[in-house]
Amino acid sequence: AVKIEGPDKASADVTGRLGALELRLGNTDAAIRWLRYAQAGTSLMGNVEWIVYLATALAQRGEMIAATETLDRVMPASIPYFNPEAAMVAFSLAVLYDRDEQRGNAFTVLDRMQGNLNSMYATQLQQQLLRFEFIPGEDRNYYLGLFYESLGDYTEARAAWALYAASGDTPWRARALDHIAAIDA
Repeated sequence: AVKIEGPDKASADVTGRLGALELRLGNTDAAIRWLRYAQAGTSLMGNVEWIVYLATALAQRGEMIAATETLDRVMPASIPYFNPEAAMVAFSLAVLYDRDEQRGNAFTVLDRMQGNLNSMYATQLQQQLLRFEFIPGEDRNYYLGLFYESLGDYTEARAAWALYAASGDTPWRARALDHIAAIDA
């Protein structure tokens, strides 16, 4: 019994955790409902997991425009080097663009991130990617594949793409295989 209205309504942390549980269980519609409640404001502080999970759930349901808009609306104008939450949201947006085969938009986001973060890009983002709890878990390999590819580390990128593609019937397996083919070429 979770209150979603009134002065004693559940916090974003409670509804976010419920959404994450539903997402983990494969209940996409329920996950989206709970994660939308977790989107009380547009602040990234302590909210980045729920935002990324909501975008992931929307993308899984085939609502790529809604997924990218979810991330885009909380994106700061520039990504300061001291804000790892902003870096995670920006990189998640690049991943969604890549999954939707909007390579130009994905490249624009990655280029902007590298320009804003400069030498901190690799360390800042790698720390976030290693710390973040991905749902579904195989998404970590997709994110790492794009991350290593953005650094020009094609050996690591290829390995991450291959791990994602080998994870079974993943929604963007074909896209991962496209990355592998491009690296091999």
